[in-house]
Amino acid sequence: MSNCHKMPGSGFTKSLLSQKKILESFDTLYRDLKAFNPTCKIILTVSPVRHLKDTLALNSVSKSILRLACHTISETFDGVHYFPSYEIMLDDLRDYRFYKSDMIHPSEEAEEYIWNKFSDCYFDDQTKEFIKKWNPIYTSLQHKAFHVGTDAHQTFLKKILSQLEELSKTVSVDEEIAFIKAQITPKK
Repeated sequence: MSNCHKMPGSGFTKSLLSQKKILESFDTLYRDLKAFNPTCKIILTVSPVRHLKDTLALNSVSKSILRLACHTISETFDGVHYFPSYEIMLDDLRDYRFYKSDMIHPSEEAEEYIWNKFSDCYFDDQTKEFIKKWNPIYTSLQHKAFHVGTDAHQTFLKKILSQLEELSKTVSVDEEIAFIKAQITPKK
């Protein structure tokens, strides 16, 4: 079983949940979420990543249980929707060229295709426009400069700052602006 914090597998007990157990757990989660935010919307999906350590057959059983639970949940609870990332991977992108070399994970092309389907389904035009502006800024913010003091890098930083200041009219990017300003050296 995989985990984001890279904890040792010995700290986990592996079990195949039944649809009934998933529904019971979701019911509790749903009530807690709605108590916290009554207008929240919930999107469920089944991961398109195949888990083959326990065999291809058990992966199919697990995905089937999850898919049935998602269907039941989205039909039973208000404000709960299902996004078919699993089905898109299996049906739209069924060719192995859409998998990474491990033949388990979707390729970057597949990820982008699924993301675009998700965006078309759930994002309005304003959100899509924001993402189009944000993505290059985000990429620039991840850039690690080798020659921080050069004029070229300072120009690069000022361009990012200008883009962030424009976005600040829509969303809070105060931390990003402070991060960039701290790197800009004053003219001598």
